[in-house]
Amino acid sequence: MARRTPALTIEQVVAQARGKSQRPLAVVVNTGDANSYGIMVNLGREGISVIAVASDPDNFTFRSRYVTPLLSPVFATEETAFIATLVELGKHISPKPVLLVNGDEPLMVLLRHRAELEPYYLMPLPSYEVALALTDKTAFYPLLDSLDAPYAHTLSPTSLAEVEAIAPTLEYPYIIKPSQSQTFSTVFGNKCLAVNSAAELIATYLRVREEEPAIILQKQILGSERYLIYGYFNADAQPLGLNAYRKVRILPTDFGNACVCETVADPQLVEMYLDLMRRLGYNGLAEAEIQRDARDGQLKFVEINARATTQTRLSAFCGVNMEYIAYQDVLGSPPPPVKNEQVGILWIDLYRDLFAVFGRGGYYAQGRLSPWQWLQSLRGRRIFAYFSWEDPGPALHLLARHLRVHLLRGKRLGELFRPRTASPAVQKSRPTVDRKSDSG
Repeated sequence: MARRTPALTIEQVVAQARGKSQRPLAVVVNTGDANSYGIMVNLGREGISVIAVASDPDNFTFRSRYVTPLLSPVFATEETAFIATLVELGKHISPKPVLLVNGDEPLMVLLRHRAELEPYYLMPLPSYEVALALTDKTAFYPLLDSLDAPYAHTLSPTSLAEVEAIAPTLEYPYIIKPSQSQTFSTVFGNKCLAVNSAAELIATYLRVREEEPAIILQKQILGSERYLIYGYFNADAQPLGLNAYRKVRILPTDFGNACVCETVADPQLVEMYLDLMRRLGYNGLAEAEIQRDARDGQLKFVEINARATTQTRLSAFCGVNMEYIAYQDVLGSPPPPVKNEQVGILWIDLYRDLFAVFGRGGYYAQGRLSPWQWLQSLRGRRIFAYFSWEDPGPALHLLARHLRVHLLRGKRLGELFRPRTASPAVQKSRPTVDRKSDSG
């Protein structure tokens, strides 16, 4: 039976947090993932006590030594009660705490109620209008177009008739993805779906529209050069912290999220990002995903997350602690601007990487990576998504959870290490994969 977090009163939570540090508190609205944990451990290592606000008592971040947990109503279904809890918490804390968030949905909830929260919190967050334009893809790509920023050809059909009219005119492959949904990957097993013909587009649209009525149709960017760049911008849209990295491996292996990243130094990538953020007048944390199109060699924007990033521990490991920079800035003591120039430093989500490499249809099954090459690819300076020696509680809790799922319920662990036999064609052409090559 999992240990559950006791429900403490707001007064008890504040008292516990105060007992850990005399510095102004941080409050983090989190959804229990690597992003959430990265924010908290990055602040905690700087001597800042963090109040973690979440609705799930089994949230693994609650096991961190740096965290005091506060159970809250569910932001997605109890928005009014959720905001009331944050307001009540803020009333009990002086001086004002710094409020941070991960996840697009909770971000937009906070921004909708900014006027209610700002009397009690310092909020290094973008404006509602800018955040909405970045998170809603039907607004994002027209925004890029208005700013003359490069991106793949994109359409937003709203009916079957439009799709049928468009389908014969396209140069495939294209991808279908949701305009704003957070559940698409859960329902369809991927962030987007590839289509290679007019017939496949129509059939896929008919399948997708039952779950996702608002979709984006976008020309697929070919190639494996996928980059992420993370930064913090002050109220004048000046960057106080920057870090760039590439996706080494992703899960799923075609359009998935990163499970291994590696820092890079690319002036063109950085300037492209900074130019767009300056023109947006952006304030807060933001991560851009940029991909190089193998057709024309051009870097193109894929998306921008108006919040902290999953790989935030990587930036802090490189000496660019974005969340701490944001914390200092809104408290009136901004540090000098800093940019990571170290290359080849890895961020690893080991659990997901195992599935990316050895799971069904993974890099090993595709003949793209051998077990030895995989082990070699993990060598060097690195930081793990969840594990840290001085704060092992969250990682141990996750390990116990995974063991319950895979061993006690018999799910997928057996297939993880089952040897795969590639097709003769794949075996014959199996490449040698170097850690520094693009394999994501």
